[in-house]
Formats: sequence, C-alpha cells, structure tokens
Amino acid sequence: MGNAWDPERYLKFRAERRKPYEELMALVRPSAGMRIADLGCGPGELTVDLAKRFDAGSVVGVDHSAEMLARAAAEDDPRVSFACADIAEHPLHGFDLIVSNAALHWLPEHPALFARLRDGLVEGGQLAVQMPNNFAQPTHTTAFTLAGESPFAEVLGEARSGAAVETAERYAVLLHTLGFREQVVREPVYLHELPNAAAAVEWVKGSLLTWYEARLGPELHAEFVRRYERRLLDTLGPAEPFPLTYRRMILWARR
Repeated sequence: MGNAWDPERYLKFRAERRKPYEELMALVRPSAGMRIADLGCGPGELTVDLAKRFDAGSVVGVDHSAEMLARAAAEDDPRVSFACADIAEHPLHGFDLIVSNAALHWLPEHPALFARLRDGLVEGGQLAVQMPNNFAQPTHTTAFTLAGESPFAEVLGEARSGAAVETAERYAVLLHTLGFREQVVREPVYLHELPNAAAAVEWVKGSLLTWYEARLGPELHAEFVRRYERRLLDTLGPAEPFPLTYRRMILWARR
C-alpha cells in the first residue's frame, strides 16, 4: 500500500479539525511529569501541544507516514520525540496517558487494539481517543458507492473503505470489559461552516480519500475524484456558505 498523506492538505482545515481534540483534552486529568504517547500524530503539532499543555515529562509521537513526520521533525521541544512506525504494532509500556486523535478508525479489530492500549498504561493511566464517525453522510457514502463501480472495483476488490468505528454503546461495554475503572463516551456532532460545498471535497481529500489514493494509483484516483466530486456536489447542492456536519467518537478512560 502506498502512502498518500499530505500534511499541507490535511492542515488546510486545521482549526476545524482541532475542535474535537480540545474537547477530548478537557477530559484528561493532568499529573506531574506524565509520560505520553500520541498515536497517529500526523504533522506533530498536537504532539508538541501535549508536552506544553500538561508540562509532560516526555511525549512520543508515532505515525506511519514519513511525509507527515518530516513536518513533525521541524518542531523543537526536547521532551518530544517521533517514531515512524505502524501504530498497531508500536511497543507501548508504562505510559501515563495514551492519546490518539483521528487515527484509530483506520485500524481493525478494536477489542484487541484497545486491550493493547490498556496494557500500555500504568495503573491509573488514562486513554484519550477521538475518531471520525461520519460514515453515514454523503461525503463518505458517495465514496463507498463509487468504490464498488468499475473500473475502481477491479482494483479495490471487496474493500470499499479502510475505516470503521463501532457504536458508542459497544465502546462503553468494551472499556468496561477491559477493566477501566472510569470512562466517558461521547458522540458529538460538529458543524463547520465552509465557504461552499466544493470545500467539503477539499476536506475529504485530506482524510477519507487518501485511502483510495494509496490504492488506485495517480490516474485512476484522479478519475475517482472527478466522479466523486461531481456526484457529491449534485447531492449537496449550491449552498454558500455550506454547513458541514461531522460526527465524532470521543472516548476517555482511566485504568
């Protein structure tokens, strides 16, 4: 699989993407000298923020995208380090706080994944996770439908998307089953006022559509985006400004 993550494209909607992170961080209980892991750290801005916000002892940001981490490497804080690795496999041990902002929805088998995250925490350690959960909206269903059509289906096979999120109820039960002593599970909907519906296409180019780009190759992906944009704009209409609603899953738990 190729790597289609572009930090500049992703950060185009920096302020909008930060809102759920701020809500997530408000749940975290600070303690002195925390050792923090930031899984799926992307371009590293929030990794550095974690060090400053909590006056952490150390923070490691982990991401599989060399392009994202090249941007992260430019950040300068001696408490912060970065590792280019698969967050599903990177070793986790003895952390006071494990954070993952908009990354774990790309990974399968969440019961096993969350068990590994729990095991990476010290007793009393905290888990803070935010995942996009907008899969029922036209920005996402349009891509899923298109992925099942020729010529894209011949390349993608049975796969229609690389991302999935369970229900809030399932996460609540999972956290309880894994032995977390406290938990918060929220599923807020954010409204982002974009200049027009075309801006919604730019939004998903920096996130959802990267999965297709990595698998289809340049020419086929360009055709995918052309068809996607045409269909999505027909569905969304000409509203200016355009109100983009975006559902998120926010999870906090203490071991």
